[in-house]
Amino acid sequence: MKKIFIPIGLGVLIIVGALFPEQTYAQTKKEKKSAAGSAVDTIVMNKKEEKNRNVMLNAGSNSSPRSVNIGLPFQDMVVLENDLPVNYTTTPQTPIANWRYDSSIGRIGMNSFTETALTTGRVGMSVSTFDREPGSKFKGIFSVYTNSFGSLIYSGSVSGPIDKKGWGYIFDFHETYDRGSGTNRMYTPWNDRTEIIKTGITKKYKNGLVTLLYKHSDSYAQYSSNQPVIYKGNGKFVERPGFALGSDSYVLADGKIPYNDPLTGESTVSNLGDSKANGTHSQAIYLMGNHNFGNGYKLNYSTMYMHSKAAFTMQYPISLLVLDPDQQYNETTNPGGNQFRLHGQSAVYEGSAQLVNNFTLLPTKLNHEFTKIELTKKFGKHSMRFVFTNLFYENMGQKTVSGIYYQTVEPNPKLLDMYMPMLASYGMNTQITDKNGLLPVKGGDYLEIRTNKSALYFSDDAKLTNWLSMGIGARIEKQDDRETHDQYINDFVLGRPLMTNDFKNKFNHVALASFVANLTSKFGFMGDVTYIDFYNRFYDYPDNQKDELGVPIEGAQTTKIIQNQIHIYNYGAGVFWNPSDKFSITSKICSIKKDNNTANLDVINSENQKQVVPVNYNISTLGLTTDFNAQPFKNFNLHFLLTIQNPEYQNYVVNLPGKTFDYNSKSVPAISKVLMEIDPSYKLGSFRLWASLRYFGKQYGNLTNSFEYAPWWENFAGVDYRLSRNVDFKLQVVNFLDQKGINGSLQGADQIEDATSYIGRTVVAGGMRPRTIEFTVNFKI
Repeated sequence: MKKIFIPIGLGVLIIVGALFPEQTYAQTKKEKKSAAGSAVDTIVMNKKEEKNRNVMLNAGSNSSPRSVNIGLPFQDMVVLENDLPVNYTTTPQTPIANWRYDSSIGRIGMNSFTETALTTGRVGMSVSTFDREPGSKFKGIFSVYTNSFGSLIYSGSVSGPIDKKGWGYIFDFHETYDRGSGTNRMYTPWNDRTEIIKTGITKKYKNGLVTLLYKHSDSYAQYSSNQPVIYKGNGKFVERPGFALGSDSYVLADGKIPYNDPLTGESTVSNLGDSKANGTHSQAIYLMGNHNFGNGYKLNYSTMYMHSKAAFTMQYPISLLVLDPDQQYNETTNPGGNQFRLHGQSAVYEGSAQLVNNFTLLPTKLNHEFTKIELTKKFGKHSMRFVFTNLFYENMGQKTVSGIYYQTVEPNPKLLDMYMPMLASYGMNTQITDKNGLLPVKGGDYLEIRTNKSALYFSDDAKLTNWLSMGIGARIEKQDDRETHDQYINDFVLGRPLMTNDFKNKFNHVALASFVANLTSKFGFMGDVTYIDFYNRFYDYPDNQKDELGVPIEGAQTTKIIQNQIHIYNYGAGVFWNPSDKFSITSKICSIKKDNNTANLDVINSENQKQVVPVNYNISTLGLTTDFNAQPFKNFNLHFLLTIQNPEYQNYVVNLPGKTFDYNSKSVPAISKVLMEIDPSYKLGSFRLWASLRYFGKQYGNLTNSFEYAPWWENFAGVDYRLSRNVDFKLQVVNFLDQKGINGSLQGADQIEDATSYIGRTVVAGGMRPRTIEFTVNFKI
């Protein structure tokens, strides 16, 4: 008989739910508020929420939350919905594939570094959202968005009572027809086409409520955003003639991307015009609510089960391998160079050629089951919470396919065949690419993973005296994984056995403490410390199965499984002064260190990139952040945020035969040392005029810091108009200065110690959104 698997968290909630007594909504209305308060009344000691961060004001996307730079490079933004992560990993299912900020959201906030660590065990900041709840009367909330590129996004939320005994309903819908920045992808009109539907019922009773919510989502999106620019030296880049940065597509015009199957070695093609290539389809069900026990105890609970089928595709142009015509075959000046032809054609192509790496996760079945149970209680001067969480994630067979190919350097490029001239003057050429345009480079991966993380954490925020408040918290998490993976990197599986390993009883920890000391009612000091550790693992090959560069040889198999524990230390101390309700300033010094990171160094040659042995390194930064709010005159508000930091690598040395790369004291790429935010706003009757300016200081594009990015501003401005209490309009302009900036790391540049020879050449990076006019209408009924 097949065993029925019930995750731990769901089982606990079934038991908890059975304990709740049946009570009527009429009793709820008669109940007096508890003098002990609730979790909302807790003393927020370690600044659990980051204010004034304009969470959804994103210069890179109008769908996802912004990423706040605090000195460490983060791989993903954690998005929480109804107290639970939207998903477990960012690939193949991205957070915005089944989550959007729309009419269904009742409230949204950005959790601090400390709060994110304690509640999720992750490093960084998280966005937290909660769905609306039905009230005692019918309510409808709707939103319609459009922009200057023809995008259309609309959503709605309707809710109301079913009877007078506390039963209520909610129905939400969301539709996105996003054309991005007007990008003319010839294989699809949409940068993002998403549909989300939620429907649920709620029962309110004397001491709480319980909600059952179903969510369906279908999302099809494009994730490739790199574009060619010309490097001018000294941190300056200009548009390549004929290519509009931020608007033109740099993905093959027909959307047909070649790749190799890692299991069979077969060369085939993926069609980006088919939603299967980048589509996510998911069904989720939530059970959530709260219950007030006697004596001020309150229980909040939420559990979610989601089944998904997700795919993810992205192309990474290897940015320093753009071969201009003068770098290609010439019988006199470059007889050893390569020659190109349009795929399947015989005429020689005489333009520039770009080497591209295709990364595709084929449609994969995923299971998620997340649970959180939180008990809060105020004991005298102490506001405490005790929390149990359980995260179960199952990847039921993920096939990563890849391929390396050449394409033309132009908007909507074309696939190229590469030839190696052999006595070219006699017409003797050897075609290197195969029938689908692929270079003979092996790659890809196969992965099955089942992971379970069970955690307990608590926090205590206490106002000990009239002048001293303190907070403490701790988290312990038990992690168990089972993983099956491909052990033949740089080679195809070809029917050989995969490797399965169990990783059990690994414990991750978080600890924190903070204080606020008021020397006067308006002036004081604060400080905090946070410690995080978690396990990471990677696979390596025996030395006798590597070449002189450390690259695995043909047929090499992983025999080493290395599990290392990563440590993060975050210390902060500062001062605050709030002389009136119209002026406040906070300034804080922070030190953040992340030890025992793991990376694979890629060695680049003229045709491909290969992975060498993993290396360990540290990252640290020391920074000063000053946050200022003022209302110098009536109806005018000014927010200013300044961060000065110095994120650097430590103990990062890679030894290769005949060459050592020393990245010690090098700045972390794509992170600025100086950041500023300036947010002025002015209210004039029913109008609100506002702007948001973000300054990013000089950045580096690679590990050696030989490529620089000049400072730039992200800029937004708008006007909000409230017609009535039920209708408001928003008009805003993204990048109203119409800057042409780039961002992100340069692919394939980490061994370039002198960028002089690349001045005047084409490189590839991400680009800012061009000037975009956006208009939104919100209305209620």
